[in-house]
Amino acid sequence: RIHTADSCQKILENNRRIINDDRIVPRVKNCVEPSPSSPYGKDVYSYRIIEQTIRQTFDKDRQPIIVVPGLMLGATDSRSYTNLSKNLYRFSPFIYHHDDLDRLHGDNERMTHLDVQRGLNFYFHLIVNNQLGHIPESKLNTEL
Repeated sequence: RIHTADSCQKILENNRRIINDDRIVPRVKNCVEPSPSSPYGKDVYSYRIIEQTIRQTFDKDRQPIIVVPGLMLGATDSRSYTNLSKNLYRFSPFIYHHDDLDRLHGDNERMTHLDVQRGLNFYFHLIVNNQLGHIPESKLNTEL
């Protein structure tokens, strides 16, 4: 997977520079350009709805959750939708512990009942919040 600051051409040129041998002719069998970064920030409504829904779902005991954009390293199906929208956000509303990581897409894949509830609650409120037409309050919502 290519970093969003790179391109197939940049990587090929960098490899040529590093190899620095005209006898070696690099070939590219397959290269998929990186997905563009989705917009984020206080003025981006779609990002703010997700940010607020995360707060509604994960805030505990009045301890605020800090939501920051990040880079998804795995290739996801969202790459098929880049021609439909620039607002493609990859977020998983589940909490994985260290011993869970080996099971993702592997043997004995599972998640806790609490995580399933939290995930359903997140998606429920994400749908509801998108229908409101405004950014909802930061009140914790644990009901479906």
